[in-house]
Amino acid sequence: MPSGDVLVLIDESGRVIEWGRLAEELFGWSAEEAVGQSVTALMREVAADGERRGESFSDAAAVLVKPVLRGTSVLWQMIAAGDTMSGQDVAILKAAFTHSPVGLHVLDNQLRVVRMSTATGGPHDTPVRHLLGKHFTEACGLADPEEETAVAQRVLESGEPVANRLVRRIKAPGQPTHRIHSVSYFRLEDSVGNVVGLVASTLDVTERENARNRLAVLDAVRTRVGHQLNVMDVCRELVEAVVPTFAGIADVSVIEDVVRGEDPPLVPLHRDVPLRRAAFQGRITGHPLGGVRPLPTGTPFSDVLSDLRPRLVAIEEDSSWLAADPAQADVIRRSGAPP
Repeated sequence: MPSGDVLVLIDESGRVIEWGRLAEELFGWSAEEAVGQSVTALMREVAADGERRGESFSDAAAVLVKPVLRGTSVLWQMIAAGDTMSGQDVAILKAAFTHSPVGLHVLDNQLRVVRMSTATGGPHDTPVRHLLGKHFTEACGLADPEEETAVAQRVLESGEPVANRLVRRIKAPGQPTHRIHSVSYFRLEDSVGNVVGLVASTLDVTERENARNRLAVLDAVRTRVGHQLNVMDVCRELVEAVVPTFAGIADVSVIEDVVRGEDPPLVPLHRDVPLRRAAFQGRITGHPLGGVRPLPTGTPFSDVLSDLRPRLVAIEEDSSWLAADPAQADVIRRSGAPP
């Protein structure tokens, strides 16, 4: 709506004497309902019926009230003070803030949240109303608040948007890993170019990034592993390809007969079959390679070599197989691997 359009005309007693079509759209009352009514009474109804009327008003209206002399009477005009959104624009914004999977956060020039979408909510399911007024890094639960504050501040100062930054959120209780979000920042300016804040959008891309990382690891293994005939070299190539992209630690043991160039034995393997530690990659050091030990029974390793089925096993402090395999338990303890 163009600036200067008159929405409402109010007489000296505070009663509405004119009610324009755009006022109907903004405030929710028809001219028949509003004309003759007290402005005070209408505003009270806004407070009581905010879901139907007051929300549209607060979202859409930028108005100016000024006195106008008509004859000997002073009337009050409610005038559009700038570009005001249509009802359709308001509906679009409402849908974006309540249903979109993209988290929207409107920030002031101190990077505090003044409005945020309700569909995605806050970290650990914190109600949105408890996050308003908080710094956006706290409201979003970002794992590196200092870095993200610096990025947002640069956008606020320069006006250059930043799109699709991959950032981690603080790990919620019960979640196995951190969540990964794509975050974008855009500066907000008013109609005359004054900087009023930022919009920060967030989108959970954890599954997408995990799938991308898995494909990258598989591609690296296909490209880098298996081009040599020496078994020990192939094992070394394997651990270098998967650490740290896929895993923090990789430990490869090979049946001793295979290292010597003989055919692998048939499964299930005898408990005395020797294994040679062929390759190791990880955060810890001093792990000896080339050592030979018997196959530890009662462990995931003996299970895998018995039926050739891969296993994903949780590492718990009281796992019985750790006691059956002290060498591997020592690796886990020194690496600080979580359960």
